[in-house]
Amino acid sequence: MKLTLLLLVCLACVQPSVERAAGYSKFDKGLKETLRELMEELRTDEVKHIDSESEAEDDAESQRVELPGGEEKPQNINPNSKEEQKEDNLDKSHFSVGLGGGPKKATYNVYRYLAGNKRIFEESATLWTDGIIPYSIDEASFSGYLSTLKSQLADAINQLNSDTCVKWVERTTEENYVLITSADGCWSYVGKTGGEQKISLEKDGCLTVHTVLHELLHAMGTQHEQSRSDRMKMTSMLWKNIDTKNLNNFDMANTNNAQPYDYKSVMQYELQSFGKNGKNSMSIPDTSFEYLITNTKNTLSLYDIGEINSGYKCTADCTNTCKNGGVVTKGSSGCSCKCPSGLKGSDCSELDTSDGCGEFITLSSSGDKKTISMGSYTPGVVCTWVIKGPANNRIKATIDSLDLPYNEYDDCYHWLEFRDYLIGDRGKERCGTQGGASFTKAMVGDPGRMMIRFNTAKHSDQAAGKGFSVTVEAVESAAATTTCDFQKDFQTCLFQVDKSKSAFDFRFMSTVDTRYPGNEDGFQYLVMDGNKNPGNKAYLVTSADFQEAARCLSFKYLYIDRYYDDGYDASMVFKYRNSAGTESTLFTIGTTDVSYNSWQTKSLDLPAVSGLQLIIEANEGWQNIALDNISLKSGACEKNPTGLN
Repeated sequence: MKLTLLLLVCLACVQPSVERAAGYSKFDKGLKETLRELMEELRTDEVKHIDSESEAEDDAESQRVELPGGEEKPQNINPNSKEEQKEDNLDKSHFSVGLGGGPKKATYNVYRYLAGNKRIFEESATLWTDGIIPYSIDEASFSGYLSTLKSQLADAINQLNSDTCVKWVERTTEENYVLITSADGCWSYVGKTGGEQKISLEKDGCLTVHTVLHELLHAMGTQHEQSRSDRMKMTSMLWKNIDTKNLNNFDMANTNNAQPYDYKSVMQYELQSFGKNGKNSMSIPDTSFEYLITNTKNTLSLYDIGEINSGYKCTADCTNTCKNGGVVTKGSSGCSCKCPSGLKGSDCSELDTSDGCGEFITLSSSGDKKTISMGSYTPGVVCTWVIKGPANNRIKATIDSLDLPYNEYDDCYHWLEFRDYLIGDRGKERCGTQGGASFTKAMVGDPGRMMIRFNTAKHSDQAAGKGFSVTVEAVESAAATTTCDFQKDFQTCLFQVDKSKSAFDFRFMSTVDTRYPGNEDGFQYLVMDGNKNPGNKAYLVTSADFQEAARCLSFKYLYIDRYYDDGYDASMVFKYRNSAGTESTLFTIGTTDVSYNSWQTKSLDLPAVSGLQLIIEANEGWQNIALDNISLKSGACEKNPTGLN
């Protein structure tokens, strides 16, 4: 360590022009890299972590520094859990009495996939009449913490009253009401139960605004975000890592979904919640979005607000339309639009941007590009660009060049923000000295719209960098290889159940059930879950838009039990449909030559057709059929010497 300090002193002596305030220097590249390596050695022992409850911590979690040697994560991110993360481990939602008899029992590696486009409001939960929820406080139970409880509760209720039609009011003589008490843990029943129902906010562990909002929303009828019925592409349960006493907190629920899956929701658990020995209980397919989950959630997200307004039909009589991802709300001031930050106006059609920068950019066709750039700038500006592409396209942004300041711990002073998840959620923030990084809008919400912001206001006292150049372009959707391996639910799968046409559901299984030989030990696969009623059908379909090109569809399948050839045998028919609506059959599982009780592999060539849609028609019969490793890739199928094609 002494040698390192001496070297640093020497380097500083020979190069007095180091721009420490800007976070980078004018050193030649070799000397600069040497200095950086030495600084890294120093940080190992001397780094001072940010306050875990601070806004700076949220900033650091969202940021990366782009450098010639690669992308760097801030070194001073606090490794300790935030208070709201600790409180998640005290949470336990209760199903309302009379709505199924209590919490569902979770079964390791076996659970039902309830098909359809639904979400956070539990379908069977009873909502509160006219959105009015009387409440009272068991003040004696909050001895020593009553003022804290009242302050946090007032904050939470004010948020709900401002942006939704649901009103929490102090109880007078109402028969149905919520009693807020300090019992064991943080919990609530889901929806109205009738009579007195409790919310527990343990006084020495559940009194952040985040947890108060979380439990109030449960009482209003909402489920956990990770329990929503369309969670498959967005999160996976790591069942082996979850404390068995808390498996019900991760059950998939039958929910109504008005908004896209939101990692920033106050109803989303942390990835480590209820994990054994500090292990993750959940994972998400794109770990670059984990900051949305770890960032402090002490306010309702834009999509929480939209969900509540939809669930309670607050906006049923509203006639206003919101643009650019805004959400129609009806709060204390009547019908209005709640805009993503960076947008403003009565319908979210105006940019919230500093003078002289920012713009709405329209890309008219696939492949269209435009460059956004700023050279010299004055610290203090916040600039906003909203890019919109044509139908069936996604927006991609690539950093061509970058010179934005950061500090010795790799915290950005000035940064570019790329909202490549949901336009109403915080984006990934980047600074540094190296171009090349790219960001493609996720297939969530509107994939054809992205916001980019340039923020120099928070650290306006820091010297400006040389600026940046970013190219935005429209790229066609679903052009890449996709795989459904089912070990993480439907996480990367293009197929979803068409509920409007399906008479039964599907479920995930593994080798836990010895009747169904596993494809790979411990890995999940998809199984028909009917009641053996021949004639019933269910459909797995794609909804993505494909380029007109040849493709290869491959998959594994298991025909469970022998084939009887009596007209009541189960089958799966693989089809494709073109833009004219013409259907063609590719392959059928369940004919006289089927092999049963052993996994088979099949590859099918798809022709280049316009408006391609893939359909798997499952026909119920005596047997069950399982699927796994469904892969769709560009180009013709490779010929397999084993003859399995």
